[in-house]
Order: sequence, then C-alpha cells, then structure tokens
Amino acid sequence: MEVIYYLLYWHFLLMVVLILILSALVSVLFPRIHFLFLILASGLAAYFYTVVVEVKDLTLFTIIVNSTFSFIGIGYVKCLIYLKKKGEEYQDSNI
Repeated sequence: MEVIYYLLYWHFLLMVVLILILSALVSVLFPRIHFLFLILASGLAAYFYTVVVEVKDLTLFTIIVNSTFSFIGIGYVKCLIYLKKKGEEYQDSNI
C-alpha cells in the first residue's frame, strides 16, 4: 500500500531533483548570490508545491527536504570552487 502512496506523488521526487540541480546551477552561474537566499527560495518552492498538490499536512516535511537538498547542491559547488582555487594557488607556488 505504501508503494501506491509514493507512486501518487512521483512529482515530489522530480521536484527535489530539480531543486538540487537548479540550486547548484545558480550557485555556479551566480556565485555572488548568498546561499541563504537560495535555500529560502527552495523552501518557498516547496510551500507552493504543497499548496498546488493540496497536501498541507506535509508542508514542513517538504520544506525541510527541499532546503536540505538545496544546501547539499550549494555545498557541493562551493566545495568544488574552493578546491579549484586552492589547486591554482598550489600550482602557482614554487614548492
């Protein structure tokens, strides 16, 4: 029975994956945007999702999941940018 429940809301997983990809992409293309703004935007998208799908009981869960996956995408990109910068500094040094 639980499988049927998850199949009804397959678009939830699609939304989470899109939030992950979009937050990482925005973080790469616009590095000056603060990460809290992106996490807040993903939480707002989660709230709108619960309004459209009419599952008000899952609002808090959806906001937490979206914000967490947005934070993971942003953190991954920021880590890669940091490692790239440190690699260039190491390569430029004469050690």
